[in-house]
Amino acid sequence: MSAEAAVEATAVTATELATQATGPGPDRPGSDRPGTAGALIRMFGDALAVEDIYSERGSVLYDLLGGEDQHEISELLSALGGTRRSVLELAAGSGRLTLPMLRHGHDVVALEKSPMMLRLLGAKAAAAGHGDGPLTLVEGDMSRFDLGRRFDAVVLGATSVSLLDAAGRAAMFGAVRRHLAPTGMFLFSTLQMRRGPMLAQPVRENTHVLTVPAAGGPGGPGGSMVVLVEWIDGPGQQRLISAFRSEVDPAGTVDHRLFTSEVRLLDVADLERELAAAGLTVVGREQIAGGREPDRSTLLLRCVPSPDPDPDGARS
Repeated sequence: MSAEAAVEATAVTATELATQATGPGPDRPGSDRPGTAGALIRMFGDALAVEDIYSERGSVLYDLLGGEDQHEISELLSALGGTRRSVLELAAGSGRLTLPMLRHGHDVVALEKSPMMLRLLGAKAAAAGHGDGPLTLVEGDMSRFDLGRRFDAVVLGATSVSLLDAAGRAAMFGAVRRHLAPTGMFLFSTLQMRRGPMLAQPVRENTHVLTVPAAGGPGGPGGSMVVLVEWIDGPGQQRLISAFRSEVDPAGTVDHRLFTSEVRLLDVADLERELAAAGLTVVGREQIAGGREPDRSTLLLRCVPSPDPDPDGARS
């Protein structure tokens, strides 16, 4: 099952957002969420199930929508090079980056917090015969892990660094440093917001509507409509992602669900300071193809262990 091309993309003005964010509605968790997502929660009330995007159902939807996304894969593989490496992938998800690394001969330890994501990844890897390199699945939190070994590379894709607050990033960067071999590298992607006309309107919303055919294929009964909603608050350094899914079974029964996630708008200069505090130095940054939009770009940062040793002796 694959998502068809987006059939609608709209930008909502700040005035419209303010209108959507007010008005009567049921007093329930999430009803104060801004923009379209909050309006849907208030409109449907208890009839709308609200879940985290990394819940069991949310993980399946996440995999469905991103399964064919090739974003950042070529840049990552190029940075890893042709030498077979031991790779620790953080927040591995359902394997969008894992499987290409396996196909290129790398040994991958995939760490992922969601059990469903790990099951999806395991099934895909089994179907692909694990590629040319071994795969180890580990259920764990990317901000708190201790695997007792070092790696040639640690990878964090899909701009997932933005899921963590400052304390979480500090803990993760420290753990990454402890798990890197002396000549190892840390590769991760991040959004860099631009300072230009698009940011003159500090609060805005973008929506994309996609249709997904049922398992029987296009033209048959059933399927899903997914409305992806991105709310951006520039001054608040906040980015809210929501996916409203209406799933219709062949009998015509409709199930409505809203999947949500909150990410942060991070500045590369701030990240460099946080990395330096953890003993990591940024030695390269690359624009990711297809990741350039009027108000942002997606960068792949390459970091190595800093030359100065840790005073407490924890660093190599």
